[in-house]
Amino acid sequence: MLTAEILRAAGIVDDKAAAAQLAEDVNATYSVIAPCVNDPEFPYMDAMVVLMKGTAARWQSSSSSEPDVASVSHTAGVFSESTSFSTARQATKTLLPVEIENAQALCRMFRNGSNERYGTVSRTPERFTWIGGESWDFLPPTPYY
Repeated sequence: MLTAEILRAAGIVDDKAAAAQLAEDVNATYSVIAPCVNDPEFPYMDAMVVLMKGTAARWQSSSSSEPDVASVSHTAGVFSESTSFSTARQATKTLLPVEIENAQALCRMFRNGSNERYGTVSRTPERFTWIGGESWDFLPPTPYY
């Protein structure tokens, strides 16, 4: 599981209390979408912690109090400078679809004992068979130029 020490060592959060709260939030969220993180025999915890650190870094940067700079313009002629700030904020404490997919893929690998993704179908057969029974090894098609 993600700990405050990991977040502080990665430079994501400096404050101990804030790091502990952020780690607790990330762990709780990942426990819901990928329950395998609570299993003590889960072998891919290092990879899951990498995903969790990325989520924590994104959440921390989106919750900073400084406004985001939208655009900056400089003019040399009359010495003008213009800076505009974006007041729109992303929703905090939510997971991106790719984060959910990656966490759930790690759980599937743990449950199934394989690295196949759920619901994938190979569109390139290993052997090709005609109705008459003759078969041969499949060769990839020649690219069309």
